[in-house]
Amino acid sequence: MEKYLEVTEKLIKSLEDSSLNVLEFKLDNFSLKISKSPFYENNLQVMDLQNKRNDESNNLITDKKIEDKDELKEETNIKVLRAPILGVFYSSKAPDEEPFVKVGDEVKKGTTLCIIEAMKMMNEIKAPYDCKIVDCLVSNEDFVEYDAEIFKLEQL
Repeated sequence: MEKYLEVTEKLIKSLEDSSLNVLEFKLDNFSLKISKSPFYENNLQVMDLQNKRNDESNNLITDKKIEDKDELKEETNIKVLRAPILGVFYSSKAPDEEPFVKVGDEVKKGTTLCIIEAMKMMNEIKAPYDCKIVDCLVSNEDFVEYDAEIFKLEQL
């Protein structure tokens, strides 16, 4: 496993020193994809509207049907923020401090949402646009994989 850490460090250094934007590497059972481009532009996905339609068709017809349609219209602004790297997720700078954000908070573009620690480097994950925190999908100190869903954001 240590050889993979050394290889990863060398690949990150090589990417930083090059004009490449993305580097993908595979060796035996080890694969790595790293990117210099802004993570939030590439890793945000609009929730799949088809799944919502399927969910809606499975709902029983009730007096709340009109309310459900209003809720669906509101949810079309919801996007999923994905982890740009793998590492340990931290919701605050220190264990005894308040989290950067809580569910329901409205934040401006560039506000720090969390930190992901990778190879002893603390990487601040920032809000890609003005948004409201709808849900945090991971717990403090959880290990997150690359491209894992970490937040649901409602674009304002």
